[in-house]
Amino acid sequence: MTAAILATSIGCAVRHVETPQVAAATRSVTVCELLSDTGQFNGATVAVKGTYRYGFEWQDLYCLECLDQGLIWVEFGDQVHWPHKTPKHQGTINVAFTGVFHSAGGRYGHQNGYSAALQVTRVQSAEVIARSGAHPNALSAETRRSVCQH
Repeated sequence: MTAAILATSIGCAVRHVETPQVAAATRSVTVCELLSDTGQFNGATVAVKGTYRYGFEWQDLYCLECLDQGLIWVEFGDQVHWPHKTPKHQGTINVAFTGVFHSAGGRYGHQNGYSAALQVTRVQSAEVIARSGAHPNALSAETRRSVCQH
């Protein structure tokens, strides 16, 4: 597998470019597409861009356009590497993840509070937009304008 990693010194942005052979097996979707038809994507390897927030007892992926459809619980495989620093303890980051989407067989995450989950296998890009992992509705207006922007 051939991969190139390009890092910029501005704002912690990192981009990972995959070879066509790897990308062909992955379905590119939006967070809103995943949430609008969870059954269609259950068990599929997907490439998805969205906003990842993490903190005490939460780590989820969302986009403001479809926030009313819920949040996706995020888990990371043992071999996933964040090639840059992220805020300690909590943060909000625009990301591009590749992973396996799960939506059948119950609930996911902290206290089973999520109806879908993404098992991340690769972080393609990430840009920190806030050092807070606040719920999307509690973010400042300025930060909300940056959510889901890639």
